Amino acid sequence: MAERNHAEGKIDEVILIDLKNVAYRLHFGNMNLSTTDGRPTSVLHGVMVTVLKLHKKFPDAAMVFCNDSEKNWRKAHFADTYKANRTVTEDSRKVNVQVPILKDILIKLGFKVVEVEGFEADDLIGILASEMSQHYYGYGRALKSVQIVSNDKDFFQLVSGRIQILRPMPNGKVQRIRTGMDVYRNYFVYPNDWVNYRALSGDTSDNIKHISGIGPKTAVKMLEAGVNPSFEDFGRHPKEVRTRFAQLRDNWTLVHQSYLLSKIPTRVKWKNYPKGLYLGELVVELGTILKNPCREFPKSIDEMSDEYLNFLCDYELMYLLGRRHEVWRIK
Repeated sequence: MAERNHAEGKIDEVILIDLKNVAYRLHFGNMNLSTTDGRPTSVLHGVMVTVLKLHKKFPDAAMVFCNDSEKNWRKAHFADTYKANRTVTEDSRKVNVQVPILKDILIKLGFKVVEVEGFEADDLIGILASEMSQHYYGYGRALKSVQIVSNDKDFFQLVSGRIQILRPMPNGKVQRIRTGMDVYRNYFVYPNDWVNYRALSGDTSDNIKHISGIGPKTAVKMLEAGVNPSFEDFGRHPKEVRTRFAQLRDNWTLVHQSYLLSKIPTRVKWKNYPKGLYLGELVVELGTILKNPCREFPKSIDEMSDEYLNFLCDYELMYLLGRRHEVWRIK
């Protein structure tokens, strides 16, 4: 009989997992794993092992999984080139085959898995993290922290005392970004300037182009001198800035667009969404999560335990098979 020790206790923290991002990172750490009949299991093994590790480190945390939808509003409304550099490879095929299987078993195990048509995981996580960091959830005190599990550096803009980042590394370790100083040590900008920094220096992972001649160091110097990519019109800058960085004028549309592409929403009704973007599903889905981020158990634990056991045996996840009872302790 499965051990039942789940969301009946109070939560002190919430862990928001960028599912597709983490799946890719963990695939490359376990890329040779497969069943005897050749089905890849790198993501299935990697993510489920990571879930157990996270629970060990944060025993009083609820876990919520956020996933990209096939379409996203940034590409539709701002730039066809957004993420256009992500080509289909054998590795991406293996990841894409496993993600739906992983989502299915996570849902069967009672975890909250959220995906909203037209939105990326970045959007869902940004809103949830910002809202959750200010809510009490009826437990008498605010959460100690919201942990975001992702290698997407765009999340650096959200870092505060209560919103932190966990970045899985190729060596199996996790880099923890706790404060703005952790961001500054590596990039010489604080979280509140991260989007401006990316707008000037570019982001190759999202195919956001940088302006020719502007690298990370130059971008930092420009920000320190008063360049502000959030301005839609370059002419809003003081005369001294306009004169010193006149070369930016002709490319300012691209700089400001890069700013908009890198900015992560922090509320459902966000001023930077394009006009006409449908928010109904977003309101409903995130409202459900915000009300209760903990796992739910629609079936009996024994029935769910049998489904999990069948999953582990079918995909020959022997390491997880020996630790299968641990999953029921997670909130």
